[in-house]
Amino acid sequence: MFFASDNWAGAHPNIAAGLSANAGGFSTAYGDGALDRAVYQ
Repeated sequence: MFFASDNWAGAHPNIAAGLSANAGGFSTAYGDGALDRAVYQ
C-alpha cells in the first residue's frame, strides 16, 4: 500500500515567486494585512 499525499507537486513559478516575495517580515493575520487588502481590490 502506498499512502503518499497527492499534493506534493510544484507550484507555478509566478506563484512561488509571489509567495517568496511576501514571506518575510510581519503581517497581521486573518485578512487584515496589506497583502490581503491588495488581493481584495
